This record gives sequence, C-alpha cells and structure tokens, in this order.
Amino acid sequence: MTKTEASTVIAFHHQWLGTIPTRASVLRPCVLSMRYAQAVVMDADAAKKTKISLEAILKQYAESFASKTYAEENDDLDVLMEVFGISPALKRENRQYWGRELGMCWQLVVTRVFENCRSADFGPGYRSGLDEMSDLMLKKIAIDTKYRIGSGDSGTLKKFKQYGKVLRGNGFDPVLLILRSDNLPAAIQACKGGGWRILVGDASFQFIKKESGFDLYAYLKRAAKRHDIKRSPTTPLIEESGDADG
Repeated sequence: MTKTEASTVIAFHHQWLGTIPTRASVLRPCVLSMRYAQAVVMDADAAKKTKISLEAILKQYAESFASKTYAEENDDLDVLMEVFGISPALKRENRQYWGRELGMCWQLVVTRVFENCRSADFGPGYRSGLDEMSDLMLKKIAIDTKYRIGSGDSGTLKKFKQYGKVLRGNGFDPVLLILRSDNLPAAIQACKGGGWRILVGDASFQFIKKESGFDLYAYLKRAAKRHDIKRSPTTPLIEESGDADG
C-alpha cells in the first residue's frame, strides 16, 4: 500500500469518529483516563440483547469443544474454563488448541458486549493497510483482547509494540484486555513499552463493566457449567501446532 493509500485509510477512520487529530493534539494517558472515568449505565434492552448474544457464542464454542482432544500441561483455571467445564487435565491434552480457541471466544464475547451496550460509540478494529491494530474501537479507545501472553509470542509482541505506537501517534488510547493472569512478565513489559495500557484478569472485567455497564464476569460465573463439554470417548486425537496463547 502506498503512503497516500495508507493516509486515506487513517483519515477515513478519523472521519468516522468525527475528528482528525494532528500529531500535536495526541491525548496523554492521564487526560484519557479522566475522560472515560464515568461509568456507563446500560438499559434493560441492551442487557437482554447482550445476554442472548453471549449465550449463542458460548453454545457455539461448547459444541465445537465437544469434538476435540489433545496433549500439554496447564493447571490454572479461569472463568472461561469454568463456563465450559474444562478441567486442567482436559486442557493439558493440547494447550495450543485451547489457548487459541478460548482466546477467540474471549475476543468475541468482549466485542459483543461493547457492540450491544455502546453501539453509538462502537466501531470495528482500527486498520492501517493490511494490519488490524485492535479488535474494536470505542470512540478514542483502541481495544485489543488476549487470552494469555506467553513466551511463544515473539512475533505478536513485535506487532503490539509497533501498533501501540501507531495508535498513540494517531490520538488513540490502546488498551489490552488479558483474561488470564499467568502471563510472561517480559511480554507484558514489551507491550507496555509499545504504549499499551495493560489490564489483566479482574482489571479487564472492571474496565468492561465501567465502559459498558454490563458485568461480564458475573454473567460468566453464572454461566459456569451451563455449557459443559460432552464429548464422545471415541473422538480421535487431533494433532495441532502453532501459538498456545489466544
């Protein structure tokens, strides 16, 4: 893509937001945090729509998980594992598969919450050329989701560092919502070095509740075991390769 084409993409995104910030008008993190400090109050219809959407996502993943098996070790539970009744022993079967699939599930449920509860402020992920630098936009907040960041993420970390700088350079507040707390400290520092605001575990859920008015953590806790995976004992072992973190 040429510089002119890339500039057109960025200008179009800012036009959608209603403003085209200059380099001199980039907001500082402290200003952004004050701007978005007020919690959002969600109406009943949005809450009902969100719950129906989330149930559909969780049911879809439960059905998909029921047909898979694998092999590697991870003994830490999280709220999504509880939703589907995924034990540490089951997750050990293939950490790569579960990390990838639970990561995508996490991305979808977070995106759906903001899409339903903040529809007027919601937008698709920020793109520059072929690169999608966030999963979604919420006004000036560029939100990306990650199930876990581990040692195998060298390529991803390089992109996060680059993307964070580009997003901040265009006046956005890059926020990374990570579900699990067992992340590699060096990886977290690398993301922070790129300008991302890192929210892990409970902090991610608090951010989602404050910005959407929807208590996703409470919802998932109530959904625990409602989508238990029921797999056939004859399901064949499937070999997987790739990044273990979603």
